[in-house]
Amino acid sequence: MIDKPVPHRNPFSDIAPALGKYTDDVLFGDVWKRPGLSPRDRSLVTVSSLISNYRVNEMPFHMKRALDNGVTRDELTETITHLAFYAGWPLQARRSALPARFSSRRMPRKRNRKMPWSKDELERIAATDDLHISPLRDDGVTLGTPTWIWSVVADGTLYVRGYNGQQSRWYRAAIRQKAGRITAAGLTRDVTFEAVEGTVNARIDDAYRAKYAASPYLAPMIAARARAATVRITPKEN
Repeated sequence: MIDKPVPHRNPFSDIAPALGKYTDDVLFGDVWKRPGLSPRDRSLVTVSSLISNYRVNEMPFHMKRALDNGVTRDELTETITHLAFYAGWPLQARRSALPARFSSRRMPRKRNRKMPWSKDELERIAATDDLHISPLRDDGVTLGTPTWIWSVVADGTLYVRGYNGQQSRWYRAAIRQKAGRITAAGLTRDVTFEAVEGTVNARIDDAYRAKYAASPYLAPMIAARARAATVRITPKEN
């Protein structure tokens, strides 16, 4: 009864259930990860295509992805200038404001700093066994399927582990995206995820023993496989 997914509908499921699956599994899960082009180059190609066709709905997401993949703001601006001679001057004049507009939208995210848990929050979470974790999907925007997992508090910090070790799907998404959301004890918080190694694992083991002493699943949760998938959860500043 650990690492148990909760039913979740893909954002496209109401009108095209298969589209959401293809987006996750084929587009972001396969095409974007092919070795023929780096993620940076794929972002530049994608942004160029969207700008040329004036696909305004998709541009903010892919411009952010481009910046995250190493494309600079100056390169985005230069791309627009270059495309003006190939994709049409009048429309490019309208598109030229996009990097500045996106940059202004992006600034608040940089101020979205990590914050410590309050004593009350940690006490509430430590006393319950209802934590559900939702790492971001590969699009960097959509939350993944909520998964129920055990959680413990040690040294004033919230920790979780993957029952199936580093093969746990939520663990792979959390380490890859480093952000998402949790719900527990009536709280809903946007959080960051960070892999944990070292001597702190001994204190985390003790926290698992204290909280889940009566469970038959305790032994695997303090064994090497689950230990290797230990994650620190830190709330983001609202």
